[in-house]
Amino acid sequence: MKNFAKMLMLVAVLLVCGTACNRNQSNKEPENYATVEQKPMFNGEDAGKFAFWVFGQIKYPEEAYKNDIQGRVTLQFTIAKDGKVTNVKILRSSGNQLLDDEAVRVVSMSPQWEPGKHNGKPVDVVFTFPVVFKLEGEKTEAAGEAVAFAEVEQKPTFMGDEPVQFTKWVFGQLKYPEEAKEKQIQGRVTLQFTIAKDGKVKDINVARSSGSQILDDEAVRIVSMSPQWEPGKHKGEPVDVRFTFPLVFKLR
Repeated sequence: MKNFAKMLMLVAVLLVCGTACNRNQSNKEPENYATVEQKPMFNGEDAGKFAFWVFGQIKYPEEAYKNDIQGRVTLQFTIAKDGKVTNVKILRSSGNQLLDDEAVRVVSMSPQWEPGKHNGKPVDVVFTFPVVFKLEGEKTEAAGEAVAFAEVEQKPTFMGDEPVQFTKWVFGQLKYPEEAKEKQIQGRVTLQFTIAKDGKVKDINVARSSGSQILDDEAVRIVSMSPQWEPGKHKGEPVDVRFTFPLVFKLR
């Protein structure tokens, strides 16, 4: 695959419906997220949980991946009175139909929400939700006896799939630290680790700190929990492979 030595980053941040929904409201129109008294809940938690669910469902379109196509899709949808997601539409295209379609596909699959309420009654609520498809270049520095990811003949695979699947797994495990949320701390942590000959993840270190120990620790915690990989091979033999992985913590 072209430029395979890349890590996929999918950044989906839930935005409160603001300027995109500033039309005059009537009793027949959905409320925007900021105006309802009781906001919709996803899987028993606030709307931020939905972003993590999206991360776990997204499949980077193969053609877009091969051709280094990236972009940002801004969607709008309604959480209806019965908790179902309806009226999914594109407010702003990524400029690529493949990315647009994938964003719409995933959001349209959303499990049922607990609907928002206003004056004690369930109401339709409009959300704006951007999904960013971004490919990040990976460093190819060797460390110790490990070889660089790009140099092995057979790359490691995660859960029977390309390393892209590992990113989805990470997002599914991520818990934004409460203290970091309260203090509005954001940042990007770049980790390096080794996928050993036996498929286990070892030698995890912070190659570049986010500037926050809390975020750094959470990134290390998750990667340390990684299930076993299918190890990489070189000349037919399993080898240690060094891997670089960036993780972005972002609040909106």
